Amino acid sequence: MIKGYVKIVNQTSYTELPEPLEWEIVRADKADRDSFYYVFPFDPALRQTLSSAVAFQLKDGTALLFSGRVDGYTVSLSAAGGILKLYGRSTAALLMDYEFPAADYSKPTMKMIAQTYVGPVSVACYYDEPTTVPDTFHVSLGDSAMKVISNFAASVEALPCYIRADGAMRITFTRTASGVTLGPGDIISAKLLDRRRGVVSEFRLIEDNGYEPRVNSAFVLEGGRARRYLKECIYSEKQIIYETMRNRRLFKLLLTGTARLEPASTFTLNLPQFSFNDTLYVTHCRSFCSPEGQLCEITASQY
Repeated sequence: MIKGYVKIVNQTSYTELPEPLEWEIVRADKADRDSFYYVFPFDPALRQTLSSAVAFQLKDGTALLFSGRVDGYTVSLSAAGGILKLYGRSTAALLMDYEFPAADYSKPTMKMIAQTYVGPVSVACYYDEPTTVPDTFHVSLGDSAMKVISNFAASVEALPCYIRADGAMRITFTRTASGVTLGPGDIISAKLLDRRRGVVSEFRLIEDNGYEPRVNSAFVLEGGRARRYLKECIYSEKQIIYETMRNRRLFKLLLTGTARLEPASTFTLNLPQFSFNDTLYVTHCRSFCSPEGQLCEITASQY
């Protein structure tokens, strides 16, 4: 059974919430896109408790599905009674809301940046060290912990930082193969989004000695004709191309159950109806309850 729990400020244990009427959790391969809401009948006795609630967990029995921070709640009253909606983000909220002064580093390691910028906000961080480190790394005044760690990860060609179900941050350089294959019998519905607008075929990096072109060959072969000029870009050529291609061809799949796939993992999709059989990368996993039961919507990229 799905149940929500909150932790009150200065307490270590979690308090169980009433059984939900609705709930939703979104986990993404980019941590700043995670979110949750949890809806249940309003009990006035809980109002003071919820005003001091700082952390949230969603569990299916003993299985932890989501760990986050409470952003707030709303109460709606009618003749039928009251409904309370609790909402927030994953533990990435702590990183997004905590800013730092300007700083410059010479040959920093992932460990140094993680300890300096993730450590102070008490978010566990598991990371792989890059094979090479940047000669320099700059932090601007007012950069959030999330922006700093994301920029550093990009500078060493790591994958986007994401938050695990237990609330810990994960930074890695390789996609995790789930070993899952989905076919027509596993899917309630499927939608293919084939997008050309917003995809760039050529970048020109503004440098001291002029413009250095970078070509997105895959999109050029598909007839793409879109050019952009960039300056002060921390991304490598590989990452620039990935960022523009990640939304080029997406599948949205509706499945039964909850949290069927982890963000930043890969799986095989075999849909003869689309003449498609290939590996996809999970960008979003949205689990929610509906009149049809517990459902999971997977958004996955072919790139």
